[in-house]
Amino acid sequence: MKVKQVYVGGWLNKTSLHLSEIYDFFLDRYDNPGLKDSKMDKLRANLDLNEVKFCFDGLECLEVTTKGGVDFEVFEDGLVVLGRKRKDGSEKTLKADIDSLTNYYENHLSPALSELFSLGAPNPRELTDIKTSYPFFVVLDDAKMTDMKKLLTAFHQTEYFEVNTKTFDILRGDKLYIINSKGESMKHIQRFVEEQIFLREFKSRLHHYLNVHRSLWGKIDRARSRGELTGDEVEKFHSEIEADDHTITLVDARIKQMGTYLRTREMRAKNDATLKDFEEILLYRYESMEDTLEYMQGIWTMTRQHLAQAKERFGSIQNEMTNRSIEGLSVIMAIGVIATTVQLVNEIPDLEGITPRTVIIFAILASLVIGIIKLMSIASRRRKYTVAAERSKKLG
Repeated sequence: MKVKQVYVGGWLNKTSLHLSEIYDFFLDRYDNPGLKDSKMDKLRANLDLNEVKFCFDGLECLEVTTKGGVDFEVFEDGLVVLGRKRKDGSEKTLKADIDSLTNYYENHLSPALSELFSLGAPNPRELTDIKTSYPFFVVLDDAKMTDMKKLLTAFHQTEYFEVNTKTFDILRGDKLYIINSKGESMKHIQRFVEEQIFLREFKSRLHHYLNVHRSLWGKIDRARSRGELTGDEVEKFHSEIEADDHTITLVDARIKQMGTYLRTREMRAKNDATLKDFEEILLYRYESMEDTLEYMQGIWTMTRQHLAQAKERFGSIQNEMTNRSIEGLSVIMAIGVIATTVQLVNEIPDLEGITPRTVIIFAILASLVIGIIKLMSIASRRRKYTVAAERSKKLG
């Protein structure tokens, strides 16, 4: 069994504009006043670049080689594919090669691109806290299925499915794909790997958004299911859903963009002769992703409406709390004016300036006012407010 190539990759959700910026950054031509030159220089040096080429292969892309033996491509839609060519074909260093690719991606390339695109609207924690599980692709040459399964077991992977054709075999684990070439061109296999990485990452992104939906929906339902909340809890929850509204706006925008990426990839794959041998196991997945994306768009519309209703309800409770506070303060002010007027009337006949008695009376009134304000504030925060509403059907 000979190991010919190892791949790993991810998807950054970018455009041709971003690709031009990456290209200029790699060539030390990118100038952005908002980024520190010293930090960008350090990140660029950390990439250990050897050669950078701008090319077109159905999509604009960059072909990059490094001095450390890692080669990678960055496409205009944000797809990144890293590979390492095997010299001896031995499986002994396979894990080391995979670790090397992962290390380069996570500790060299990703930090540089993250800093490059760090300006602009910040992402909420729900969108940045994504635990990525990169798919790995190992390409073998004329291997037996028994050897492929042994390799899958060696990487502690559970077998998902097996595909056998005249020119290649595929054995898929959780995040490891083993492709055995039986005469299939390496160029064709690499194109298949590109599309597989894109589709897996596309699906993973939608799954993450589904989990965000579940988290937001569940948070609102848990609050409503209690029936009543104190004023303190209402204020805290209203602040949280204000932040959640930002998350929903960003996710909604990204979901709308994803259809464009998917259609472009699907059209390219259908017209690519190098993928002809892979059509049966590849093209149906685009239709499946289109259906999943449409489902997510519907889910997210309802999530946005659900949050808007919660914002309206909790906002009205906060307005009620504010109105009660204003009413209370008005009463206190009236009491203070009346008391002060009475005191002045009593003092006018023998008015000789401010007397100790006047100071004591005002001190008592001031203390009374402060005490009443505090008591009203505590009462408002501890008062129970009805938040229950008609329960919505659970989605997703």
